[in-house]
Amino acid sequence: MPASPDTLPGLLERWGRERPHELAYRFRPHSGDPTEHSFGSLRERARQVASALRARVGPGDRVLLLEPPGLRFLELFFGIMGAGAVAVPLAPPRAPRNLSRVAAAARVSRARWAVGPHADALSDLGVEAWIPSNPSSDPALALEADPAGLAFLQFTSGSTGTPRGVALGHRQVLHNLGQISEAFAFDDETVVAGWLPLQHDMGLIGNVLGPMFVGRPCHLMPPESFLMRPGKWLSMVSEVGATVSGGPDFAWAHCVEHVRERELTNFDFSSWRVAFSGAEPVRPSTLGRFVERFASVGFRRSAFLPCYGLAEATLLVASGSVTRDPQVARFDAEALASGRLKEESPESQRALRALVGHGGPHGGQQISIVGAEGHPCRDGEIGEIWVAGESVAGAYFEDDPATAATFGAGLAVEPGPGRYLRTGDLGAWWRGELYVTGRTKDLIIVGGKNVYPQDVEAWVVSSHPDLRASAVFGMEIDDVERVVAVAEVERRALRHLDVAEIGRRARETLFREEGLALHDLVLLRPGAIPRTTSGKVQRRACRSAYESGGFHGLEGGSK
Repeated sequence: MPASPDTLPGLLERWGRERPHELAYRFRPHSGDPTEHSFGSLRERARQVASALRARVGPGDRVLLLEPPGLRFLELFFGIMGAGAVAVPLAPPRAPRNLSRVAAAARVSRARWAVGPHADALSDLGVEAWIPSNPSSDPALALEADPAGLAFLQFTSGSTGTPRGVALGHRQVLHNLGQISEAFAFDDETVVAGWLPLQHDMGLIGNVLGPMFVGRPCHLMPPESFLMRPGKWLSMVSEVGATVSGGPDFAWAHCVEHVRERELTNFDFSSWRVAFSGAEPVRPSTLGRFVERFASVGFRRSAFLPCYGLAEATLLVASGSVTRDPQVARFDAEALASGRLKEESPESQRALRALVGHGGPHGGQQISIVGAEGHPCRDGEIGEIWVAGESVAGAYFEDDPATAATFGAGLAVEPGPGRYLRTGDLGAWWRGELYVTGRTKDLIIVGGKNVYPQDVEAWVVSSHPDLRASAVFGMEIDDVERVVAVAEVERRALRHLDVAEIGRRARETLFREEGLALHDLVLLRPGAIPRTTSGKVQRRACRSAYESGGFHGLEGGSK
Protein backbone atom coordinates (compact mmCIF):
# COMPACT_ATOMS: atom_id res chain seq x y z
CA MET A 1 0.00 0.00 0.00
CA PRO A 2 1.85 3.15 -1.15
CA ALA A 3 1.85 6.18 1.09
CA SER A 4 1.21 9.53 -0.57
CA PRO A 5 2.60 11.97 2.06
CA ASP A 6 6.13 13.21 1.50
CA THR A 7 7.10 13.72 5.16
CA LEU A 8 6.90 11.58 8.29
CA PRO A 9 4.49 13.95 10.08
CA GLY A 10 2.46 13.85 6.87
CA LEU A 11 1.99 10.11 7.39
CA LEU A 12 0.46 10.72 10.81
CA GLU A 13 -1.75 13.49 9.39
CA ARG A 14 -2.99 11.12 6.69
CA TRP A 15 -3.90 8.23 8.98
CA GLY A 16 -5.26 10.58 11.64
CA ARG A 17 -7.65 11.87 9.00
CA GLU A 18 -8.52 8.56 7.31
CA ARG A 19 -8.40 6.18 10.31
CA PRO A 20 -8.88 8.42 13.36
CA HIS A 21 -10.33 5.75 15.64
CA GLU A 22 -8.15 2.79 14.65
CA LEU A 23 -5.37 1.63 16.96
CA ALA A 24 -1.95 3.07 16.12
CA TYR A 25 0.23 2.10 19.11
CA ARG A 26 -0.29 0.18 22.32
CA PHE A 27 2.47 0.24 24.93
CA ARG A 28 2.83 -2.38 27.65
CA PRO A 29 4.91 -1.04 30.56
CA HIS A 30 7.01 -3.34 32.70
CA SER A 31 4.26 -3.14 35.32
CA GLY A 32 0.80 -1.62 35.23
CA ASP A 33 -1.86 -1.41 32.57
CA PRO A 34 -1.19 -0.86 28.85
CA THR A 35 -1.80 2.55 27.29
CA GLU A 36 -2.69 3.25 23.70
CA HIS A 37 -3.14 5.86 21.00
CA SER A 38 -5.40 5.79 18.00
CA PHE A 39 -4.10 7.50 14.89
CA GLY A 40 -6.41 10.39 15.68
CA SER A 41 -5.40 10.84 19.32
CA LEU A 42 -1.69 10.59 18.52
CA ARG A 43 -2.11 13.21 15.79
CA GLU A 44 -3.80 15.59 18.22
CA ARG A 45 -1.13 15.16 20.90
CA ALA A 46 1.67 15.58 18.35
CA ARG A 47 -0.05 18.73 17.02
CA GLN A 48 -0.14 20.18 20.54
CA VAL A 49 3.57 19.47 20.99
CA ALA A 50 4.37 21.05 17.63
CA SER A 51 2.29 24.15 18.35
CA ALA A 52 4.01 24.71 21.69
CA LEU A 53 7.45 24.11 20.18
CA ARG A 54 7.08 26.41 17.17
CA ALA A 55 7.41 29.44 19.43
CA ARG A 56 10.86 28.22 20.51
CA VAL A 57 12.58 26.63 17.53
CA GLY A 58 13.33 27.59 13.97
CA PRO A 59 13.26 25.33 10.90
CA GLY A 60 15.99 22.72 11.13
CA ASP A 61 16.84 23.32 14.80
CA ARG A 62 17.88 20.15 16.60
CA VAL A 63 15.96 18.99 19.68
CA LEU A 64 17.38 16.23 21.88
CA LEU A 65 14.72 13.64 22.68
CA LEU A 66 15.64 11.86 25.93
CA GLU A 67 12.23 10.41 26.72
CA PRO A 68 12.01 6.77 27.91
CA PRO A 69 10.07 4.25 25.78
CA GLY A 70 6.35 4.90 25.78
CA LEU A 71 3.58 6.83 24.09
CA ARG A 72 5.02 10.15 25.24
CA PHE A 73 8.14 9.42 23.20
CA LEU A 74 5.96 9.04 20.09
CA GLU A 75 4.05 12.27 20.76
CA LEU A 76 7.30 14.19 21.12
CA PHE A 77 9.00 12.54 18.15
CA PHE A 78 6.22 13.38 15.69
CA GLY A 79 5.64 16.75 17.34
CA ILE A 80 9.27 17.85 17.03
CA MET A 81 9.34 16.95 13.33
CA GLY A 82 5.87 18.47 12.84
CA ALA A 83 7.21 21.79 14.14
CA GLY A 84 9.84 21.78 11.39
CA ALA A 85 12.65 20.88 13.79
CA VAL A 86 15.02 17.92 13.70
CA ALA A 87 14.53 15.23 16.33
CA VAL A 88 17.63 13.75 17.96
CA PRO A 89 16.44 10.59 19.74
CA LEU A 90 18.91 9.33 22.33
CA ALA A 91 18.81 6.70 25.05
CA PRO A 92 17.94 8.59 28.25
CA PRO A 93 20.69 8.32 30.86
CA ARG A 94 19.78 6.43 34.00
CA ALA A 95 21.28 9.18 36.14
CA PRO A 96 22.84 12.63 35.58
CA ARG A 97 26.31 11.17 36.05
CA ASN A 98 25.78 8.97 32.95
CA LEU A 99 25.35 11.91 30.60
CA SER A 100 28.67 11.60 28.74
CA ARG A 101 27.23 10.10 25.54
CA VAL A 102 24.26 12.48 25.56
CA ALA A 103 26.60 15.42 26.10
CA ALA A 104 28.77 14.31 23.18
CA ALA A 105 25.70 14.03 20.93
CA ALA A 106 24.57 17.47 22.08
CA ARG A 107 27.92 18.95 21.05
CA VAL A 108 27.91 17.21 17.67
CA SER A 109 24.31 18.15 16.86
CA ARG A 110 24.58 21.67 18.34
CA ALA A 111 21.13 21.17 19.79
CA ARG A 112 19.41 24.17 21.39
CA TRP A 113 16.74 22.29 23.29
CA ALA A 114 16.33 18.98 25.10
CA VAL A 115 13.26 17.23 26.44
CA GLY A 116 13.07 14.31 28.83
CA PRO A 117 14.59 13.22 32.16
CA HIS A 118 17.83 14.97 33.10
CA ALA A 119 17.51 17.41 30.20
CA ASP A 120 18.35 20.25 32.61
CA ALA A 121 21.75 18.62 33.26
CA LEU A 122 22.86 19.84 29.82
CA SER A 123 22.63 23.52 30.72
CA ASP A 124 26.44 23.82 30.84
CA LEU A 125 26.48 23.03 27.13
CA GLY A 126 23.99 25.77 26.33
CA VAL A 127 21.11 23.32 25.88
CA GLU A 128 17.84 24.45 27.45
CA ALA A 129 15.44 21.97 29.00
CA TRP A 130 11.96 22.22 27.54
CA ILE A 131 9.00 21.06 29.62
CA PRO A 132 6.16 20.59 27.13
CA SER A 133 2.88 22.17 28.10
CA ASN A 134 -0.25 22.05 26.02
CA PRO A 135 -2.57 24.82 27.17
CA SER A 136 -5.97 24.66 25.56
CA SER A 137 -5.52 28.21 24.27
CA ASP A 138 -2.67 27.10 21.99
CA PRO A 139 -3.94 26.40 18.46
CA ALA A 140 -3.12 22.80 17.55
CA LEU A 141 -2.17 23.41 13.93
CA ALA A 142 -1.48 20.67 11.42
CA LEU A 143 1.93 18.99 11.50
CA GLU A 144 4.23 20.45 8.83
CA ALA A 145 7.79 19.70 7.72
CA ASP A 146 10.00 20.41 4.72
CA PRO A 147 10.01 17.32 2.45
CA ALA A 148 13.57 18.15 1.40
CA GLY A 149 14.75 18.72 4.97
CA LEU A 150 16.14 16.56 7.74
CA ALA A 151 13.74 14.44 9.76
CA PHE A 152 16.04 13.27 12.56
CA LEU A 153 19.63 12.46 13.42
CA GLN A 154 20.35 8.79 14.05
CA PHE A 155 23.40 8.54 16.26
CA THR A 156 25.48 5.48 15.55
CA SER A 157 26.85 3.24 18.26
CA GLY A 158 30.34 4.34 19.11
CA SER A 159 32.59 5.85 21.75
CA THR A 160 31.18 8.54 24.00
CA GLY A 161 33.80 10.98 22.74
CA THR A 162 33.13 10.87 19.01
CA PRO A 163 29.58 9.74 18.20
CA ARG A 164 28.39 10.43 14.67
CA GLY A 165 24.92 11.61 13.79
CA VAL A 166 23.60 10.14 10.56
CA ALA A 167 21.59 12.91 8.89
CA LEU A 168 18.35 11.34 7.67
CA GLY A 169 15.94 13.30 5.50
CA HIS A 170 12.24 12.63 5.11
CA ARG A 171 12.76 11.38 1.55
CA GLN A 172 15.41 8.87 2.58
CA VAL A 173 13.37 7.49 5.45
CA LEU A 174 10.20 7.21 3.38
CA HIS A 175 12.10 5.42 0.62
CA ASN A 176 13.50 2.94 3.13
CA LEU A 177 10.06 2.41 4.64
CA GLY A 178 8.92 1.48 1.13
CA GLN A 179 11.72 -1.09 0.98
CA ILE A 180 10.72 -2.50 4.37
CA SER A 181 7.08 -2.64 3.35
CA GLU A 182 8.04 -4.61 0.23
CA ALA A 183 10.50 -6.93 1.98
CA PHE A 184 8.18 -7.68 4.92
CA ALA A 185 5.08 -7.98 2.71
CA PHE A 186 3.09 -5.40 4.70
CA ASP A 187 -0.63 -5.47 3.91
CA ASP A 188 -4.02 -4.68 5.46
CA GLU A 189 -3.60 -7.57 7.92
CA THR A 190 -0.17 -6.51 9.23
CA VAL A 191 0.25 -6.25 13.00
CA VAL A 192 3.70 -5.35 14.35
CA ALA A 193 5.01 -6.11 17.84
CA GLY A 194 8.40 -5.23 19.31
CA TRP A 195 10.60 -4.47 22.28
CA LEU A 196 13.62 -2.85 20.60
CA PRO A 197 14.83 0.54 21.92
CA LEU A 198 12.94 3.41 20.32
CA GLN A 199 16.19 5.37 19.97
CA HIS A 200 17.74 2.63 17.83
CA ASP A 201 17.29 2.47 14.06
CA MET A 202 15.69 -0.98 14.06
CA GLY A 203 13.30 -0.07 16.87
CA LEU A 204 12.41 3.41 15.62
CA ILE A 205 12.29 2.86 11.87
CA GLY A 206 11.37 -0.82 11.79
CA ASN A 207 8.92 -1.10 14.67
CA VAL A 208 7.49 2.44 14.94
CA LEU A 209 7.62 3.98 11.47
CA GLY A 210 7.18 0.74 9.51
CA PRO A 211 3.55 0.17 10.58
CA MET A 212 2.85 3.91 10.40
CA PHE A 213 3.86 3.77 6.72
CA VAL A 214 0.90 1.49 5.96
CA GLY A 215 -1.46 2.66 8.71
CA ARG A 216 -1.36 -0.53 10.75
CA PRO A 217 -1.11 -1.07 14.53
CA CYS A 218 2.05 -1.62 16.54
CA HIS A 219 2.38 -3.13 20.02
CA LEU A 220 5.42 -2.05 22.04
CA MET A 221 7.10 -2.94 25.32
CA PRO A 222 10.26 -1.70 27.11
CA PRO A 223 13.55 -3.41 26.22
CA GLU A 224 14.11 -4.12 29.92
CA SER A 225 10.97 -6.26 30.04
CA PHE A 226 12.30 -8.45 27.26
CA LEU A 227 15.77 -8.75 28.74
CA MET A 228 14.40 -9.72 32.16
CA ARG A 229 11.62 -11.97 30.88
CA PRO A 230 11.91 -12.79 27.15
CA GLY A 231 8.67 -14.74 27.44
CA LYS A 232 6.84 -11.42 27.75
CA TRP A 233 7.77 -10.58 24.17
CA LEU A 234 6.60 -13.94 22.89
CA SER A 235 3.38 -13.63 24.92
CA MET A 236 2.69 -10.25 23.34
CA VAL A 237 3.30 -11.64 19.84
CA SER A 238 0.89 -14.48 20.59
CA GLU A 239 -1.83 -12.45 22.31
CA VAL A 240 -2.12 -9.69 19.67
CA GLY A 241 -1.73 -12.05 16.70
CA ALA A 242 1.36 -10.21 15.49
CA THR A 243 2.38 -10.92 11.91
CA VAL A 244 5.76 -9.12 12.09
CA SER A 245 8.24 -9.06 14.96
CA GLY A 246 11.96 -9.60 15.37
CA GLY A 247 15.33 -8.53 16.68
CA PRO A 248 19.05 -9.30 16.66
CA ASP A 249 20.44 -12.83 16.77
CA PHE A 250 21.03 -12.64 20.52
CA ALA A 251 17.28 -12.09 21.08
CA TRP A 252 16.36 -15.43 19.55
CA ALA A 253 19.07 -17.18 21.56
CA HIS A 254 17.88 -15.38 24.71
CA CYS A 255 14.40 -16.82 24.20
CA VAL A 256 15.69 -20.36 23.67
CA GLU A 257 17.80 -20.20 26.81
CA HIS A 258 15.48 -18.39 29.21
CA VAL A 259 11.84 -19.04 28.25
CA ARG A 260 10.56 -21.67 30.64
CA GLU A 261 8.96 -24.87 29.43
CA ARG A 262 5.68 -24.16 31.21
CA GLU A 263 5.35 -20.86 29.29
CA LEU A 264 5.04 -22.69 25.96
CA THR A 265 1.42 -23.61 26.63
CA ASN A 266 0.54 -19.89 26.49
CA PHE A 267 1.94 -19.31 22.99
CA ASP A 268 0.30 -19.51 19.57
CA PHE A 269 2.57 -18.33 16.76
CA SER A 270 0.32 -19.30 13.86
CA SER A 271 -0.05 -15.61 12.88
CA TRP A 272 3.74 -14.91 12.88
CA ARG A 273 4.64 -14.52 9.18
CA VAL A 274 7.83 -12.44 9.40
CA ALA A 275 10.40 -12.96 12.16
CA PHE A 276 13.20 -10.65 11.08
CA SER A 277 16.74 -11.16 12.32
CA GLY A 278 19.40 -8.51 11.82
CA ALA A 279 21.75 -5.93 13.39
CA GLU A 280 24.40 -8.58 14.05
CA PRO A 281 25.55 -11.85 12.44
CA VAL A 282 22.60 -14.19 11.82
CA ARG A 283 23.75 -17.59 13.06
CA PRO A 284 22.32 -20.74 11.45
CA SER A 285 22.52 -22.52 14.78
CA THR A 286 20.39 -19.86 16.48
CA LEU A 287 17.67 -20.13 13.83
CA GLY A 288 17.67 -23.91 14.14
CA ARG A 289 17.48 -23.88 17.93
CA PHE A 290 14.58 -21.43 17.96
CA VAL A 291 12.60 -23.42 15.40
CA GLU A 292 13.22 -26.65 17.30
CA ARG A 293 12.09 -25.10 20.58
CA PHE A 294 8.95 -23.31 19.34
CA ALA A 295 7.71 -25.34 16.36
CA SER A 296 5.23 -27.10 18.64
CA VAL A 297 3.38 -23.79 19.21
CA GLY A 298 3.15 -22.86 15.54
CA PHE A 299 6.45 -21.18 14.70
CA ARG A 300 7.53 -21.90 11.13
CA ARG A 301 11.11 -21.81 9.87
CA SER A 302 9.91 -19.97 6.77
CA ALA A 303 8.94 -17.02 9.01
CA PHE A 304 12.60 -16.21 9.65
CA LEU A 305 13.71 -13.28 7.48
CA PRO A 306 17.46 -12.58 7.64
CA CYS A 307 18.15 -8.87 7.12
CA TYR A 308 21.21 -6.75 6.53
CA GLY A 309 21.32 -3.02 7.10
CA LEU A 310 22.88 -0.11 8.94
CA ALA A 311 21.99 3.38 10.13
CA GLU A 312 23.98 5.04 7.34
CA ALA A 313 21.57 3.46 4.84
CA THR A 314 18.58 4.51 7.01
CA LEU A 315 17.98 0.87 8.01
CA LEU A 316 17.31 -1.95 5.54
CA VAL A 317 19.79 -2.76 2.76
CA ALA A 318 18.96 -6.37 1.87
CA SER A 319 16.77 -9.18 3.10
CA GLY A 320 15.75 -12.73 2.38
CA SER A 321 12.36 -13.66 0.96
CA VAL A 322 9.10 -14.14 2.88
CA THR A 323 8.16 -16.90 0.44
CA ARG A 324 10.93 -19.36 1.35
CA ASP A 325 13.07 -20.66 4.19
CA PRO A 326 16.29 -18.80 5.04
CA GLN A 327 19.10 -19.85 2.73
CA VAL A 328 21.98 -21.54 4.55
CA ALA A 329 25.14 -22.56 2.68
CA ARG A 330 28.22 -24.37 3.97
CA PHE A 331 31.52 -23.05 2.71
CA ASP A 332 35.06 -24.35 2.86
CA ALA A 333 36.56 -22.66 5.94
CA GLU A 334 40.07 -22.49 4.49
CA ALA A 335 38.87 -20.85 1.28
CA LEU A 336 36.77 -18.44 3.33
CA ALA A 337 39.84 -17.41 5.32
CA SER A 338 41.65 -16.68 2.07
CA GLY A 339 38.87 -14.36 0.87
CA ARG A 340 36.54 -16.47 -1.27
CA LEU A 341 33.44 -18.64 -1.02
CA LYS A 342 33.78 -22.27 -1.99
CA GLU A 343 30.76 -24.43 -1.32
CA GLU A 344 31.14 -27.86 0.25
CA SER A 345 31.40 -30.90 -1.99
CA PRO A 346 30.06 -34.37 -1.09
CA GLU A 347 33.56 -35.86 -0.91
CA SER A 348 35.10 -32.98 1.06
CA GLN A 349 36.67 -33.76 4.42
CA ARG A 350 37.66 -30.15 5.04
CA ALA A 351 36.34 -27.89 7.80
CA LEU A 352 33.16 -26.04 6.85
CA ARG A 353 31.47 -22.87 7.99
CA ALA A 354 27.73 -22.31 7.65
CA LEU A 355 26.50 -18.87 6.62
CA VAL A 356 22.99 -17.47 6.28
CA GLY A 357 22.08 -15.68 3.07
CA HIS A 358 20.64 -12.18 3.23
CA GLY A 359 18.84 -12.15 -0.11
CA GLY A 360 19.20 -8.95 -2.05
CA PRO A 361 18.22 -5.25 -2.19
CA HIS A 362 14.78 -3.73 -2.66
CA GLY A 363 13.47 -0.50 -4.11
CA GLY A 364 16.21 0.10 -6.65
CA GLN A 365 19.05 0.04 -4.15
CA GLN A 366 22.41 -1.21 -5.46
CA ILE A 367 24.91 -3.39 -3.62
CA SER A 368 28.47 -3.88 -4.88
CA ILE A 369 31.16 -6.09 -3.40
CA VAL A 370 34.40 -4.16 -3.75
CA GLY A 371 38.03 -5.22 -3.41
CA ALA A 372 41.33 -3.38 -3.41
CA GLU A 373 41.41 0.12 -4.91
CA GLY A 374 37.70 0.15 -5.69
CA HIS A 375 37.62 -2.78 -8.11
CA PRO A 376 34.37 -4.81 -8.10
CA CYS A 377 34.69 -8.42 -6.97
CA ARG A 378 33.43 -11.39 -8.93
CA ASP A 379 30.78 -13.69 -7.50
CA GLY A 380 32.26 -15.68 -4.64
CA GLU A 381 35.05 -13.17 -3.92
CA ILE A 382 34.87 -11.51 -0.50
CA GLY A 383 35.19 -7.75 -0.38
CA GLU A 384 33.69 -4.73 1.34
CA ILE A 385 29.95 -4.19 0.91
CA TRP A 386 29.20 -0.86 -0.79
CA VAL A 387 25.65 0.51 -1.12
CA ALA A 388 24.08 3.18 -3.33
CA GLY A 389 20.49 4.34 -3.63
CA GLU A 390 17.82 6.71 -2.37
CA SER A 391 17.85 5.34 1.18
CA VAL A 392 21.52 6.12 1.77
CA ALA A 393 22.03 9.11 4.05
CA GLY A 394 23.81 12.09 2.59
CA ALA A 395 26.22 12.71 5.44
CA TYR A 396 27.20 12.56 9.04
CA PHE A 397 25.89 15.77 10.54
CA GLU A 398 28.54 18.50 10.14
CA ASP A 399 31.42 16.01 9.92
CA ASP A 400 32.95 16.53 6.49
CA PRO A 401 36.02 14.25 6.89
CA ALA A 402 33.97 11.28 8.11
CA THR A 403 31.32 11.97 5.47
CA ALA A 404 33.89 11.95 2.66
CA ALA A 405 35.48 8.73 3.93
CA THR A 406 32.19 6.87 4.41
CA PHE A 407 29.75 8.26 1.83
CA GLY A 408 32.08 9.34 -0.97
CA ALA A 409 33.45 6.09 -2.38
CA GLY A 410 33.63 5.52 -6.13
CA LEU A 411 34.21 2.37 -8.15
CA ALA A 412 37.38 2.11 -10.20
CA VAL A 413 35.25 0.79 -13.05
CA GLU A 414 32.40 2.82 -14.43
CA PRO A 415 29.59 3.18 -15.26
CA GLY A 416 28.14 3.12 -11.79
CA PRO A 417 25.60 5.02 -9.68
CA GLY A 418 28.23 7.54 -8.60
CA ARG A 419 29.04 7.74 -4.92
CA TYR A 420 28.75 4.72 -2.66
CA LEU A 421 28.39 4.19 1.07
CA ARG A 422 31.28 2.13 2.42
CA THR A 423 29.67 -0.06 5.06
CA GLY A 424 32.83 -1.49 6.64
CA ASP A 425 31.23 -4.93 6.36
CA LEU A 426 32.64 -7.85 4.40
CA GLY A 427 30.57 -10.06 2.15
CA ALA A 428 30.17 -11.76 -1.20
CA TRP A 429 27.54 -12.61 -3.78
CA TRP A 430 26.88 -16.32 -4.19
CA ARG A 431 24.17 -17.62 -6.52
CA GLY A 432 22.26 -14.36 -6.33
CA GLU A 433 22.35 -14.18 -2.54
CA LEU A 434 24.31 -11.75 -0.37
CA TYR A 435 26.40 -13.46 2.31
CA VAL A 436 27.84 -11.26 5.07
CA THR A 437 31.12 -12.67 6.38
CA GLY A 438 32.38 -10.12 8.91
CA ARG A 439 33.65 -6.57 9.42
CA THR A 440 36.80 -4.99 8.10
CA LYS A 441 37.65 -3.35 11.41
CA ASP A 442 36.94 -6.43 13.54
CA LEU A 443 38.85 -8.82 11.31
CA ILE A 444 41.75 -10.57 13.02
CA ILE A 445 44.66 -11.85 10.90
CA VAL A 446 46.67 -14.60 12.53
CA GLY A 447 49.50 -16.18 10.57
CA GLY A 448 48.09 -14.78 7.33
CA LYS A 449 44.66 -16.28 8.02
CA ASN A 450 41.49 -14.19 8.30
CA VAL A 451 39.75 -14.87 11.62
CA TYR A 452 36.18 -13.67 12.05
CA PRO A 453 35.50 -12.74 15.70
CA GLN A 454 31.85 -13.80 15.64
CA ASP A 455 32.88 -17.37 14.77
CA VAL A 456 35.41 -17.54 17.61
CA GLU A 457 32.88 -16.03 20.02
CA ALA A 458 30.40 -18.77 19.18
CA TRP A 459 33.01 -21.47 19.84
CA VAL A 460 34.02 -19.88 23.16
CA VAL A 461 30.42 -19.79 24.40
CA SER A 462 29.72 -23.33 23.24
CA SER A 463 32.83 -24.69 24.96
CA HIS A 464 31.33 -24.63 28.46
CA PRO A 465 27.72 -24.42 29.80
CA ASP A 466 28.71 -21.76 32.36
CA LEU A 467 29.45 -19.19 29.62
CA ARG A 468 26.70 -16.94 28.25
CA ALA A 469 28.38 -14.38 25.95
CA SER A 470 31.80 -13.56 24.58
CA ALA A 471 33.75 -10.85 22.81
CA VAL A 472 36.88 -11.68 20.80
CA PHE A 473 39.48 -9.29 19.42
CA GLY A 474 43.07 -9.25 18.20
CA MET A 475 45.99 -7.79 20.15
CA GLU A 476 49.52 -7.25 18.95
CA ILE A 477 51.69 -8.76 21.71
CA ASP A 478 55.45 -9.18 21.28
CA ASP A 479 55.03 -8.14 17.62
CA VAL A 480 52.61 -11.01 16.98
CA GLU A 481 48.82 -10.79 16.52
CA ARG A 482 47.17 -12.76 19.32
CA VAL A 483 43.56 -13.78 19.94
CA VAL A 484 42.03 -12.55 23.21
CA ALA A 485 38.57 -13.34 24.55
CA VAL A 486 36.44 -12.00 27.39
CA ALA A 487 33.38 -14.00 28.38
CA GLU A 488 30.42 -13.43 30.67
CA VAL A 489 29.57 -16.21 33.12
CA GLU A 490 26.03 -17.37 33.83
CA ARG A 491 24.83 -15.96 37.16
CA ARG A 492 23.96 -19.40 38.45
CA ALA A 493 27.59 -20.48 38.04
CA LEU A 494 29.23 -17.70 40.05
CA ARG A 495 29.37 -19.65 43.32
CA HIS A 496 31.01 -22.76 41.91
CA LEU A 497 33.12 -21.29 39.14
CA ASP A 498 36.00 -23.47 37.92
CA VAL A 499 38.12 -20.92 36.09
CA ALA A 500 40.87 -23.36 35.11
CA GLU A 501 38.43 -25.87 33.65
CA ILE A 502 36.57 -23.22 31.62
CA GLY A 503 39.86 -21.92 30.25
CA ARG A 504 41.07 -25.39 29.33
CA ARG A 505 37.89 -26.28 27.48
CA ALA A 506 37.78 -22.95 25.62
CA ARG A 507 41.36 -23.41 24.43
CA GLU A 508 40.78 -26.99 23.37
CA THR A 509 37.65 -26.06 21.45
CA LEU A 510 39.30 -23.18 19.58
CA PHE A 511 42.34 -25.22 18.66
CA ARG A 512 40.24 -28.17 17.52
CA GLU A 513 37.67 -26.19 15.53
CA GLU A 514 39.64 -23.20 14.23
CA GLY A 515 43.28 -24.16 14.70
CA LEU A 516 43.71 -21.08 16.90
CA ALA A 517 45.73 -20.55 20.06
CA LEU A 518 43.81 -18.46 22.57
CA HIS A 519 46.25 -16.07 24.22
CA ASP A 520 43.98 -15.01 27.09
CA LEU A 521 40.47 -15.57 28.42
CA VAL A 522 39.04 -13.19 31.00
CA LEU A 523 35.86 -14.27 32.78
CA LEU A 524 33.39 -11.54 33.70
CA ARG A 525 30.14 -11.13 35.58
CA PRO A 526 26.87 -11.04 33.60
CA GLY A 527 26.39 -7.73 31.76
CA ALA A 528 30.05 -6.68 31.95
CA ILE A 529 30.75 -6.82 28.20
CA PRO A 530 30.18 -3.38 26.58
CA ARG A 531 27.23 -3.43 24.17
CA THR A 532 25.33 -1.00 21.99
CA THR A 533 21.70 -0.11 22.66
CA SER A 534 20.66 -2.91 20.30
CA GLY A 535 22.77 -5.53 22.07
CA LYS A 536 25.75 -5.66 19.71
CA VAL A 537 29.06 -6.49 21.35
CA GLN A 538 31.45 -3.53 21.13
CA ARG A 539 34.70 -5.34 20.36
CA ARG A 540 36.83 -2.22 20.07
CA ALA A 541 35.60 -1.02 23.47
CA CYS A 542 36.44 -4.47 24.86
CA ARG A 543 39.91 -4.28 23.40
CA SER A 544 40.49 -0.83 24.89
CA ALA A 545 39.28 -1.96 28.31
CA TYR A 546 41.49 -5.04 28.19
CA GLU A 547 44.52 -3.03 27.12
CA SER A 548 44.03 -0.49 29.92
CA GLY A 549 43.31 -3.08 32.59
CA GLY A 550 39.67 -2.03 32.83
CA PHE A 551 38.30 -5.57 33.06
CA HIS A 552 38.31 -7.18 36.50
CA GLY A 553 38.25 -10.88 35.78
CA LEU A 554 36.62 -13.36 38.13
CA GLU A 555 39.40 -14.90 40.23
CA GLY A 556 41.90 -13.15 37.98
CA GLY A 557 40.69 -14.83 34.80
CA SER A 558 42.43 -17.75 33.18
CA LYS A 559 45.78 -17.48 31.49
